[in-house]
Amino acid sequence: VTEVVSDCLIGCDGIRSAVRRLTVPGDSPIIDGGRRLIRSIVPRTALGDLADCSPRNSTALYAGQQNTTFAFMDVGGEEVYWAVGVLDSPETLGAEAKDVCRAACAAEQAGGSFGATFCRAISRAVDASERVYDGRSLSHKPQFDAPWADVGPVTLAGDAMHAVVPSFGQGVCLALE
Repeated sequence: VTEVVSDCLIGCDGIRSAVRRLTVPGDSPIIDGGRRLIRSIVPRTALGDLADCSPRNSTALYAGQQNTTFAFMDVGGEEVYWAVGVLDSPETLGAEAKDVCRAACAAEQAGGSFGATFCRAISRAVDASERVYDGRSLSHKPQFDAPWADVGPVTLAGDAMHAVVPSFGQGVCLALE
């Protein structure tokens, strides 16, 4: 065991934060939000003539009609991050990640919604992805009443503490902004 002495401690070590466990007595369990978040990174060229759906230096989000979310984020270097979020259902549980994305996009396009073009771009990104990350939406119950005075100069940031559902992995980004 190593002892470290410092003036402060910043815990931004994720949903299973060791710092949170040490500083929030009786912490709440991790909550599964009942949502899959499937994502990857592809070259911007994979979007073809629909590249405008992922504006440079920006994030584009679309909330679909079928309790789905779709996103593009410019990550620089001519690459874009894409994500599809879907609620758990008999159709999505156990299904292959790319098939879930394709079905969500097809349902949105069939509805003739504003997001049809956006979803065509997402479909292209899904097809161009060699690998995808298929994760769950996990969070903690916010601990606004945590006894911070008892633990000294400690700050929890990002997924270690934030109250927003971390579907887009923006915990530390939001804290820094």
